[in-house]
Amino acid sequence: MKIFIAGCGRNGTKFMSQVFSLLTQIPSYHEMPPYCIGETSKDVNNNEVISDKTRYVFQQKIAKIKHYSKNGDYFESNNMFIKSFIWPVMANFDDVYCIYLHRNLMDTFLSHADRGWKFGYDWFLQSHWKKCLLRTSKPMLYYENIMWNWFEIRQRFYHWKDQFVKTYDFDFKKINDLKEYYKLFEHFKIPYKIIDKLPIFNKSFYNRPEERLNKSISFNYEIIMKEINKHWEKQGIEWVFDSDKKDMKTYGVIK
Repeated sequence: MKIFIAGCGRNGTKFMSQVFSLLTQIPSYHEMPPYCIGETSKDVNNNEVISDKTRYVFQQKIAKIKHYSKNGDYFESNNMFIKSFIWPVMANFDDVYCIYLHRNLMDTFLSHADRGWKFGYDWFLQSHWKKCLLRTSKPMLYYENIMWNWFEIRQRFYHWKDQFVKTYDFDFKKINDLKEYYKLFEHFKIPYKIIDKLPIFNKSFYNRPEERLNKSISFNYEIIMKEINKHWEKQGIEWVFDSDKKDMKTYGVIK
């Protein structure tokens, strides 16, 4: 069973990966590198034939999924799944499940504002790319494009829905609701642990798993990624591209 998220950034993907890790035996990760962002995303969404560089990134992605799976099971809460690496995943696995994790449009938009408008440009789709389902004839302004991504991701989920083994509609409003996770696990037939309440996330995450929720998990995430990145030798290949920087200047993201 390979489980992925269809959703925008700022929708609780990082938190959900930790809930999976706490309550199930499925290896659970948030944004496992390679991330498939930047030029990788642009290439697969804008060209019929992808480049050797993109093919390499996808090969590494599939290899990572296989390597970190346990008994065939794997969970990754990465908002780039539905935006870029869904194609190689669907081509390589026949046991793909998907959770549509969605948040109110304006809350998503304002959450990006709170974090910093120019952060994470390489994680967004561009509305004029040729494979977009809600394609526009011309590029949108940066802020317009953030909102457009919300609609495009929803459209992509429903476009792919019938090709997944099973799907689950998860409202961000229930991100802290244990019963909603239990319903999800039962729907996917995943064995899970029952607890009284979601505990607190803190730096004891790796020593005391029962205390690892409901708080900032940046510390925990950095530890996980530090270990994983040791095995990803060409991480920069995804975003250090001249064309990407040119786009960022064109759309006013950088000067």
